[in-house]
Amino acid sequence: MRVGVLGGGQLGRMLALAGYQLGVEFRFFDPNSGAPVGQIGELIAADYGDQKALERFLDGIDVVTYEFESIPLSTVRFVAERVKVFPPVAALETAQDRLLERACFSSFASRRLNSLRSTASMSCTAQSRELDILASSRPAGWATTAKAR
Repeated sequence: MRVGVLGGGQLGRMLALAGYQLGVEFRFFDPNSGAPVGQIGELIAADYGDQKALERFLDGIDVVTYEFESIPLSTVRFVAERVKVFPPVAALETAQDRLLERACFSSFASRRLNSLRSTASMSCTAQSRELDILASSRPAGWATTAKAR
């Protein structure tokens, strides 16, 4: 199996190192020609909007994933029209918009999601209500998860 990865940072590198042990081949696409994955795998360095470079990237690829949630939606949509992408485009769209993300989680949860100001507040809330909590910082979209019981 040949996996295409949009993004070529440390997470892509770790994915490849684990996948190589299972016989998986990788090709990476990243705007940075010095991306960490270039040391261990094939890297196509081009802007995420470069459709010709994306076509070269997709040649011979069985499935595509993305390394992080900031890959442009237009890029992932373009790729998804040509090869299977996991997680799907709708998941990426949700992950890039905190309001959509909250609505998605709320639709699955029977409990209301609350905004908490600190980890101490989160821990107290979880313990007093016997809740599992998923916390995500809003700036820059970096998610932090904590399970407190």
